[in-house]
Formats: sequence, C-alpha cells, structure tokens
Amino acid sequence: MKSNMAVSIVFVLVIWSFVESYEDGSCKTAMDCHLNGVCSQSKCACRPAWNKVPNCSEMNILPAKNYGQAYLGFNTNSSSWGGSVVYDPTDKLYHMFVAEFINNCGLYTWHPNSQIVHATSKVPEGPYTKEQVVMNAYAHGPSASRDPVTGMWVLSHLGSGTPDNTPRPLPGVAGISLKYCKNGNSYNTSNSSHPGFADSKTIKQQDNVPTLDVQGNYMLYSHSPYGPWKNGTNMPPAGGNSVPLFYPNGSVLVVRQGLSNSGPHHEPPPHPGGPNNGSSFLNYEFADSFQDLLNGSFVSYGPDNITVSPWTHWEDVFMWTDEDGYYHCLFHAVVENWENSSYATPQPGGHAYSLDGLHWIAQRNAPYGFVIDYDDGSTWTMEARERPHLIFNSKGQPTHLFNGVNPFGYFEHTNDHSFTQVVPIATS
Repeated sequence: MKSNMAVSIVFVLVIWSFVESYEDGSCKTAMDCHLNGVCSQSKCACRPAWNKVPNCSEMNILPAKNYGQAYLGFNTNSSSWGGSVVYDPTDKLYHMFVAEFINNCGLYTWHPNSQIVHATSKVPEGPYTKEQVVMNAYAHGPSASRDPVTGMWVLSHLGSGTPDNTPRPLPGVAGISLKYCKNGNSYNTSNSSHPGFADSKTIKQQDNVPTLDVQGNYMLYSHSPYGPWKNGTNMPPAGGNSVPLFYPNGSVLVVRQGLSNSGPHHEPPPHPGGPNNGSSFLNYEFADSFQDLLNGSFVSYGPDNITVSPWTHWEDVFMWTDEDGYYHCLFHAVVENWENSSYATPQPGGHAYSLDGLHWIAQRNAPYGFVIDYDDGSTWTMEARERPHLIFNSKGQPTHLFNGVNPFGYFEHTNDHSFTQVVPIATS
C-alpha cells in the first residue's frame, strides 16, 4: 500500500527478515538499494539523504552546528532525552516535545524523574527554548505528529504524570530520593547524605512499579502546540512507545512497540530491555480519522513477532513514508547479551524498510554511527545515541536527525548526563 492512496487495510502477518545487499551498490531492484534509491542500469542511484555508501544503507549526515546541542547540551545543569519536532507554518516555528529530567538528574532517573517539555526554535538546528511543561513527572518518550486534515496536534507518550510534580523515590533503593542530583548527572549530588547512584546494582533494584505506570502508553491532543492538552481516554491500550502515522486523507495508523517475556514493564534502568527479554513485536491500530481514533472506532492488529538477530530487541520506533510512498523505520537496536556486553560495538540505530507497510526487511548495518562531526572540524564519539526522530522539508526529504545522546559514562555508571542532539542531513 502506498501512503498517497486511500487506505483500507487488512493486516496480515508482518514478516521481518534480513536481506544481504551488495556493498558496491550493484542491484536488481530498488529493494537492493534499501528503498533509499532506485536501481538504474544495475547500480543503486541513492537519494541525497542516503548516498554515503553505494548501496544506500547509511545516512549522509553533515557536520552539525553548535555541536548539535538542540535542547540542553554538554555543559548544562539539566539533562534531556530525545526530541520530536514538528514545524508549524502558521507561526513559522519548530516545536519540540522532549523528555527532561527534574531536579538536575540524568538519564538513569528517566523513571520516575522524566517530564515532557515543549520548546521552540526559529531554525531546525536550535537551540530550542523551553516554553512550558506539557506533563509533569512521570511522563517520558514523547512523539509528536499532526493531523493533516484538522490540524490537530497529537502527542503520544509513556506514563501518566503526577498532579503535584513531586519526584518519587526509586523503588527498592533506600535513601535515594532523586532530589539532590547535580549538573544533570545522577551520580553527582549536591547533598552528602545522598551519594547518588553508587554503582549499577543500585539501579537494578527496580522492578514492577504499577504506581508509576512505567510503560503505560497515552495520547494527548490539542488545537495548539501550547495547549491546553486533552487526554484521549479511548486511545489504544498500553504497549510501549507509539507512533501515530497520518495519511494525507486524515486516516491514521498507530504503531506500538512492545516486548515479550519480561519486556519493558519489569526491567530496570539504565535500559527498558534487559537480558533474556525475548523478541520485540508490533501492535497496530488503524482508524479512518483521528476523531474515530478518539471515539475508540479503530481496528487493532497484532502483536506480530519480529526477530532482528543479532539484536536482543529494538525500541524507540520512528516510522515515515518517503517521497515514493514506501515505508521506513528508524529504531534503537540493542545488542545481544546486553547485560554482559563490553559495549565495544553497540548498535546506535537500525533501519527497516517496506514496499507495502506489511512485509519488512531490516538491514544488518547501522544507518548512522556514534561519531558526530561538527562544523568546526572537531568530532565526538557518543557512548549512547538513541530515540531517533526526523523532520522533513516540503518535498518529503529528511533534513535533520534528532537523537538522545550521552557523551560518556553511560555504561560505566559514572555519568548519565544526556541531551538532545540534532544533525543535518544532505538534501542535494
């Protein structure tokens, strides 16, 4: 199914597989070019955004301005994670919805210290200026989109927030209130009686905490990015990060990621997926309009198991359709044996592609890496790079990639300071 056609979907088994492509760009069809180009005279002709390598499997990312610091940065007192951006042609501003951690804490406190913030910028690179708190802690993983027919702003997220904006203690860890962090680092505290997270064992005490609704999936909607926001009470049920994909005719496909076995509901930070958590899967909801989705008039499909060996699982799905109407996903891919990995070569991201949105192929190599090039000629190798989001120009070309990044100390459990980074993508 092409995205520019009227949509009437009957979902069948979604098949994810791997296809070995020719590294030199030799091809028989556009599938050999990862649907990021066309096969012309047995050679891949890649789109500008994907022409870094001959077979169109790596993004052509350009040097970033201002060290890519879109929201917060290397030396800020607070930390943020991810960043979903939508351009509004009415006010000519880029609107970011991003997770920020209260009390100057870092990424490891995403649950329960994460809140959702709205920030704006006149340019896609930022820096983005904080406008308001959309939902207080605990709320995490925002993904913003807009209904092309009604103009409604839609914001999916995890967690239901708390009315008093009061951080909760980390369950199972005595004496840590998560109130005394410093410089956006949970290991660096401003109170000697609260030493912060001493080691990984401290973090891994957390288990099932229903009071905080760890992975409950919700949607807010509003006529304005500034609110007021209303809760879509009849939205699809919980199931990990969700991505609403609107079609030009206003119909909407909600794609939700979850995990089998223990899954994200019971695994502790630093990562929602721990060892032996089984395969990832997708759930789908399809509605003819956003109003139908609000009213509960949607059809559910799935779950469909996805095996993406050698990764233990994947998460943080961002889905879009390209200029030709084909489907793509970026996601954070987790290496196998997460618990025992040396983290020497973790996977920063993954890319999957589909002709019809039903049958998917996941490429083996990462579409981008950990090394970030800056416009002053310097580079930085990030230790963690997750939560991918793209923004597009009027031609449907991706122009910028946003990620949540940690510069160093993430896996060593010494520094969980993080921020939202943006890098430009080639368009010509």
